[in-house]
Order: sequence, then C-alpha cells, then structure tokens
Amino acid sequence: MKKLLIAFVFLVTTLVLVVVFAVVETSADVYAVDQVESRNTRHAKVLARHIWQTLNSDQAQRVISLDAEQLSSLLALFSHSVPGAHFRLNDIGNGWIITGSIKLPEIFRQLYINTSTHLQQGMSSAYLGETRIGSLSLNNQWLLQAAVYFINLTGRTSTSIDAEKLIQKVQLTDGDLVINVHPEFDLQQLKASVKSSSKVALKQITGNQDISNQINHYLDLLNHLSSLTSGLSKLPIPLTDYIPSLFDAVAKKSTVSSAIDENRYALLALIYFSSDFPMRRVIKTALAPSISDVVNRPRILLKQRKDLVLHLMYSAAIELLSDNASSFSIGEIKEISDSNQGGSGFSFVDLMADKAGIYLVQQLTSSASQAKQIQARLSQPLTEQDFFPDISGLPEKLSEADFKQQFHNRQSQQYLAMLKNIDTRIAGLAIYR
Repeated sequence: MKKLLIAFVFLVTTLVLVVVFAVVETSADVYAVDQVESRNTRHAKVLARHIWQTLNSDQAQRVISLDAEQLSSLLALFSHSVPGAHFRLNDIGNGWIITGSIKLPEIFRQLYINTSTHLQQGMSSAYLGETRIGSLSLNNQWLLQAAVYFINLTGRTSTSIDAEKLIQKVQLTDGDLVINVHPEFDLQQLKASVKSSSKVALKQITGNQDISNQINHYLDLLNHLSSLTSGLSKLPIPLTDYIPSLFDAVAKKSTVSSAIDENRYALLALIYFSSDFPMRRVIKTALAPSISDVVNRPRILLKQRKDLVLHLMYSAAIELLSDNASSFSIGEIKEISDSNQGGSGFSFVDLMADKAGIYLVQQLTSSASQAKQIQARLSQPLTEQDFFPDISGLPEKLSEADFKQQFHNRQSQQYLAMLKNIDTRIAGLAIYR
C-alpha cells in the first residue's frame, strides 16, 4: 500500500511538472499593448449593455455580436487592470488571432504564460476551435466546460450550470464575432452560481480568514464617535475628525510585531465605516461575515467632497485586498470613462485621492517600524492639510477633447509630469515627514 501511495504521488508530481514546463516560457509573445483611451471604455459600456439586454431577453433567438474594435477595447481594459497581463487582437485578413502573455510573480523571475486563440473567418462551430497555452493546444469547448466545472465545484447553489446550455454556436462572419445563446440558457441560474463561486474565490484570495472580531474592535469605536453627533445628521464631518482617535486606539493596542496587522484591521474598519454599500458587502463577504453594522452613518467628507472619500477608500481597499498594482490602474480607467460624453469628466483630483489611498496603505503596512511611526503621527490632532494634499491647480471635469488637447495621452510628458506632481504633494504631507 505504501509503495502504491509513493508511486501515485510520483505520478501526480510528474504530470504537474510536465504541464508546468509545457505552459511556462522564458519570453513573452506580447510585451506591450495599446494605451486605454476614452473610446475603449465607451465601447465596453455599449457592449456590456448589449450583452445584458440580450441575456435578459425572452426571445427564442438571442444573439450577441461584437466587432473587432469592441473586442480590442475589452482586451485593452483587461490588460490595463491586471498587472503583468498583456492581450492584443490581431486582424490577419481571414480572421482574428487573440494573443496574450501573463508575467508570473517576481518570485519566478522572468517567466511567462503565452496564449493564442485563432478565430477564422467563416468558421462555424460550437466553440471556434482551440486555444494554445504555451506548447499545449486545448479545445475551446473543453476550456468552457472546465470553467463551468470550477463554478459548479466552488459554488454553493442547489443546481449546477449545464455547460451544453450556455452557447449554441459561435461564428466569425463579416468582421463580427457572433454568439448564439442556447435557447435553454438560464440567466438567473448562472448569476446565482457565479455569485456563489465568486464569494468562494474572494475568500481564497484573502486567505479565507474571518477577522470580524479584529475589525469590530475599531468599528465599535467609530460607531461610538459617530453617536456623539447623531443628532446632527446633515452636518458634514471631515474624515480627519475620526482618524486621531482611531489610531490612538491602534497605537495602544499594538506592539511592533503586531503593528501591521492592527493597522490593516483599523483601515478596514475605517473603509467599512466610510464607504458605500458595494464596498461594505465585499468586506463582509471576504473578510468579516460577523462585522458590526454601521450605526448613525454620518456625511464624511474630504475637502468638503464625498467623492474624494470614496476614491481614497476604494483604492485603499483594493490595495489591501489584492496586494498588487491594480488599484491605481482601475482608478485611471474610471477617470478615462468619465471623460466620455455624459460623464463627470477626467479628474486629476480624483486620481490624487486614489493615489493617497494607495500610499496610506503602503506606509501603514510596509514594515513594522514604519507602521508604528505612522500610527503615532496619525494619533495626533490632524487637519486636512496634514492628511490630504492641496487640490489647487489640478485639472478636473476634462472632456475627451479637453484631455487630448492638454495632455495628448497617458504617455505624454505633460501627463506624467502631472502624476509626478501628485506624488510629490502626497509624499510631502505632514503625516509622512
């Protein structure tokens, strides 16, 4: 029996190594992609609306169609949001090739996973051929079934998704990718399964930890501070009114060895206390299922603005939860989207709030000694000028045309100089000196 077990472990290890060597490469097929522009976010919004309306339709024939520009926009947004991911659509005349490269974490040095999917014009099949990952070629139908299997495995729903009842046929014709939805497709079942699976995946990303008690220790303090002004519901409260008391409690509770963890708990409590419902739901789902309710939630502002509080808190939360470089990229995409017609306009003030949230997390969690130092500074009486930079001179409400006229694109010297100016303002705050 012992010999059989050893043989089985050896076989599995060998298979894993074979797969790893087959899919991992030392160079990338795609090193850079086109920069995200306002048209990319515009195309993505139109496509998302089209897909949602189609899937919600009660018509027998439901068809989703997207052109090369829409697909290119999706790939550009994905590449910009996910660190180390670069995907591009190549038009080869008789079809499309989607090529991509994903850089593995630095611990693996310069290693990549390269992929390519060839979509041939006029091809008509259930899942359009195969996708190459490294030196492996995988049938697209198998890939979809594997994704559905993962959702069914990790989800906690009473019924499973049937992979055969999602897509009926896929075609590339007249420059459009046309997807025929299966007549028996059940959107509500898919939503429930994906939602349940996402909760499980989010918990895995965050270590499947329940830190309700640790967060509640600080959230209860914030609730108490809020109760002191509960009769003044319309009175705006500066964010900095809560921070000294919060971090005074953090400093008293933590030692050097526990400073980073306590800072994380306090920040999560402040994010939960200050943010809107979607972010509170993420924290509750991922980290703190028994978190306390927010009582007498006040109007918390920065520079007399609620949006700056949300930008700062969302960026801080993404930085805490994801531990990668995606938080500022997501903020940039949001501002680029706002520059479209009907949006609030591109705002460097919003970007500064995004960067301020990221910088705050980095300073509070980078090293134990620094974590204690920032605790001490934040526990002192604060003004907004100590905690958040001056916003004067930062352009806001820029339309797409205004942005291009003043900054051309996000690689221009003018744009990069503006980002450097923002970094300088944040680094010069009293709490970091």
